[in-house]
Amino acid sequence: MKKTSSAAKFFAKLLVVLSAVILLSSCAKGSAASEGSLGKEEELAGATAAETPDGDTDYDDYDLVILRYYSAAPTSEVADALTEELGWNIKIVTYDLDDHYKLNTKLMAGDDDFDLYIDASSDFSGYILNGFYTDLKQFEGLNDRMSSNRLVDFAAGYNGEYIGLPMSLKYNDQLKFQYSSPAILDYCAKNLDALEKSFSDPDGKKLCEVLRYVYDNGGDVKEDPREYIDFDFVECSYCIMSPKSRHKDNAALFLERMYDAVESLPETPYSGPYPDVGDADLSNAYLTWKFMNEARSPIIDAYSAALESDGKDSTLKKLAKDAASEVDMRLRE
Repeated sequence: MKKTSSAAKFFAKLLVVLSAVILLSSCAKGSAASEGSLGKEEELAGATAAETPDGDTDYDDYDLVILRYYSAAPTSEVADALTEELGWNIKIVTYDLDDHYKLNTKLMAGDDDFDLYIDASSDFSGYILNGFYTDLKQFEGLNDRMSSNRLVDFAAGYNGEYIGLPMSLKYNDQLKFQYSSPAILDYCAKNLDALEKSFSDPDGKKLCEVLRYVYDNGGDVKEDPREYIDFDFVECSYCIMSPKSRHKDNAALFLERMYDAVESLPETPYSGPYPDVGDADLSNAYLTWKFMNEARSPIIDAYSAALESDGKDSTLKKLAKDAASEVDMRLRE
């Protein structure tokens, strides 16, 4: 695959920063638990295999190859069921987070020896902007399922396509932004969109007002920020079909079964059935990965610096201007 400059820049940056620093939040443990446990060994339909995780030369020996960074339920269970029912030979490669570069390298190189991957990147927008996905709307059974749930449709939809099957989908999760600043949350959600590469405050004027507010209010940290913000937030990861997959029909069937399996999960704090939001107004809902990404790090740095500063208007103005300029530059890269 041709290595575009945007893809090269994206992966160079991603090698340095894999996951976003959770926005002034002490809920990192809860988020980590939702991702499941990490592992270095490869699984073959739920059974340990002796091969190394790369396994690039044996793609044709399998009916489906899945790459992931964590044991996202119910991936292995669905693989086991399809193995028993259809006799499929399924390989699940679980990378350790220290090996995060392996998937990035494979995507950028256009490798065609895997079918599905489960993302674990704070800069997920880079995967989408570089076209590393297959539109799932073209598969009737999968489209029917995903379009039947308003939140799944919302989380998966982009430019009239479905970019991937949402996993660990949460709506207004009480732990996501626990002990965070509502003012900073509101600012990031409403001004920064990594997927659209848009930032509506390049001169930092609005950020300066926010820094003044948080400084005057002792950091503006709230135990449950949901009580102080006027928007909803949606959090999820995705199981994505590689555009280079040579087993797309099998991958689509696997995703159908994944959807059904998630729908039947019991209610738990970290994973469960797809939420039913009824007729909730999703026009004021934000996908967290669009503003919880590496590009907004200068905003968090400015927040911390403001709290330790002398609080003068000139100081806060400079912090805001510099941070906004850096965010704008990162989104334009």
